[in-house]
Amino acid sequence: MKKVILFLLVSILFISCNNDDDSNAIPLTLISDSNLHGNGQEGITSQNMVITDNVTWNNLMASMDSVNVVSDQFTETIIDFNTYTIIAVFDEVRSSSVYDLAVNTFQNSSNIIVDVNNINFGDNGFTIIQQPFYIVKIENSNLPIVFQ
Repeated sequence: MKKVILFLLVSILFISCNNDDDSNAIPLTLISDSNLHGNGQEGITSQNMVITDNVTWNNLMASMDSVNVVSDQFTETIIDFNTYTIIAVFDEVRSSSVYDLAVNTFQNSSNIIVDVNNINFGDNGFTIIQQPFYIVKIENSNLPIVFQ
């Protein structure tokens, strides 16, 4: 009986210990999760961006709005970069409506991890030129941001 109790206590202790390698979701604010519809004329390539200043942010919004105004659908456009960092993910220009992005953001002891997945919903979409994008803000951190 003592072995069972000891085993249970050790198991509980092991389970309750916080492992630094464990990833935890971090709080973020969604700014926009949508599509550009300018057939690539915005000049934004498939890329992952970390934006830490107003000049870069305003230049990105100007590029995104160069064909169709999309920033008026953002939840916010004025960012306090003393407090926040913008993460922006752009897919390639697609010729079908069946594509989207799934983005998850986590933090471990050494990195902020942005897990980017391109999703294809099948072949039954509309023929439409679009470029999926995903933009969030997170609180500033000293941890490097790594895209996967």
